[in-house]
Amino acid sequence: MCGIAGKVLWSESGQAVSDRLLEDMIASVRYRGPDDQGWYVAPDGRAGIGMSRLAIIDLVTGHQPIANEDESVWVVLNGEIYNYQALREALSDRHRFVTQSDTEVLVHLYEEHGPAFVEHLRGMFALAVWDTRNRRLVLARDRLGQKPLYVARDPLARTVVFGSEIRVLLADPAVGRELDPLALDEYLTYGFVPAPRSIYRSIRKLPPASVAVFDPEGARTQRYWTVDYGRSDPMSEQQAIDRLEDLLTESVRYRLISDVPLGSFLSGGIDSSVITALAARLTGAGFRTFTVGFPASGYDETPHARRVANLCGTDHREQTVEWDVREIVPRVAYHFDEPFGDSSAVPTFHVCRMAREHVTVCLSGDGGDELLAGYNRYQATKLVDLYMRVPRLLQPRWLERMVRAQPTSADYFGANWLKSLQYLIEFAEGVRRRGWQSWLRYFDDEARHRLLTDGWRERVRDARASQVAPVADGIDALVKQAQHARGAHRPMWLDLMTYLPDDILTKVDRMSMAVSLECRSPLLDHRLVEWLARVPLRLKMRGLTRKYLLRRLADRLFPSDTFNRRKQGFMMPLAVWFHEDLGDWVVDRLAENPAFGRVVRMPVVRELLEAHRRRADDHSYRLWALLMLGEFLRQAEDVSPPPQG
Repeated sequence: MCGIAGKVLWSESGQAVSDRLLEDMIASVRYRGPDDQGWYVAPDGRAGIGMSRLAIIDLVTGHQPIANEDESVWVVLNGEIYNYQALREALSDRHRFVTQSDTEVLVHLYEEHGPAFVEHLRGMFALAVWDTRNRRLVLARDRLGQKPLYVARDPLARTVVFGSEIRVLLADPAVGRELDPLALDEYLTYGFVPAPRSIYRSIRKLPPASVAVFDPEGARTQRYWTVDYGRSDPMSEQQAIDRLEDLLTESVRYRLISDVPLGSFLSGGIDSSVITALAARLTGAGFRTFTVGFPASGYDETPHARRVANLCGTDHREQTVEWDVREIVPRVAYHFDEPFGDSSAVPTFHVCRMAREHVTVCLSGDGGDELLAGYNRYQATKLVDLYMRVPRLLQPRWLERMVRAQPTSADYFGANWLKSLQYLIEFAEGVRRRGWQSWLRYFDDEARHRLLTDGWRERVRDARASQVAPVADGIDALVKQAQHARGAHRPMWLDLMTYLPDDILTKVDRMSMAVSLECRSPLLDHRLVEWLARVPLRLKMRGLTRKYLLRRLADRLFPSDTFNRRKQGFMMPLAVWFHEDLGDWVVDRLAENPAFGRVVRMPVVRELLEAHRRRADDHSYRLWALLMLGEFLRQAEDVSPPPQG
């Protein structure tokens, strides 16, 4: 796991790439790879690539960048290629290998297949290939978007700058720092900035499953893989359980390849528990597991995790930590480089920091909710599908209005059937107005209009009007592509394309890399994902029972009562805290932030807090998203080393 960086110029004008520039770019993400640094600058200074390395495989000879035999092809890799041994064996009769690393496979695979070489890779990766003969730069990202890659292209100067994080690109003074009004508008809509935008106008994210080729002829980007929910394979329940166990076991086995200590996150939930059980079965006694607990009632999963660890026979470590939100917010915000509204980043940082004291690699259960129907919105989709079949004139609008007018509960884990009913009615209304992506909305159009200052409303409006093609809302465009899927497969596909890479995997990457920890996700093996897309929905969600297929596999690995409890989630009790003193702290911190005040109207922020406290609605996640926007704006004006804590 590493941070990669580079710059290429195809014109004779413009400042040449220097060792100093590459060193500065790499140094900006030293925490991603504290074990080794390296870079290559072409003799004419028109190209340079580099990386900061977290050594996982081939600790001795795995230095990057790595070149082929005549140094005409150079590669840097962030991530892991799990099938590198099989690829190496297939290539060894035609190429000479001088290391034992997975990265060296890439240069020779590129020589064989050109940019299409990425289709042969099984792993999580963001990579760059510099082809000196063809003056070609190839950038690629893994299929599910586990590893990030940012690109700044200047067509007039014929220049490309790239890196693992935004700050890598901003280390180059030539990269513009103007904020993108449409990206800001999308952040307020979704709580994250969806690819391909970033918060900066000049910087874009390479989307998952994409390869970009830059050469003297220009630039082209194409998607090399997608997930198709358009057909289901006939299979019995028993056949599905057997196949899931085989594929997931194979995926876990691949992700246990490591030359450094590794373990697994263990929340006590079904995803991480199944991964842990399979890993412990493959490795034997002594496999390490990690759980963090929190003092707040209802948010501590350590008893459940402890039980699973005992059943699996792991070397289990757990730690109770204080939330210390006020102290940790600046550091968490720093590592996202742009506003990021998912508050579960804080507990994720805590568990990564705890695990890093013992291991360098951790397995995680990420992807289980999206692939195996784990979110309550998939249940809601099923119910709303039925409700929407009732003619609108016959739908009980009076009941909808009455339920929505009731005070909302702040207790996520309490007896909140009313809150669930309010959510369902709101979801149904959102589907009527905006389609199946409505659950993603933090602030709707009217709320964003009220929230932004006059100046920023005008900037958003002008930016939208100036677009050659209206692509401001990429998620809406993806919703149209989701028509190949039916029922709950529609939001599941949409989550795979948007929420998973742009929220969940972004969170895990940044919080793990902040402490130099590699996270591997067995459920995101692309062959497993392809098969799960063909599994009938009835085997993923039986009635309103979510993750039905995974639960049946868990029955093979654990006693039948192990997971007979409500899904907790890995989150903070924000709704409760905003009824207490956290709300005052957030509002005060935003009010004394001039950069935030130039973008957002503070009276509206105070209205949100007041409405939350009188239980008119749960605005906790919206207030947190505004806090993180404020932290980004504060730090964007004050470039400094990461806050400690």
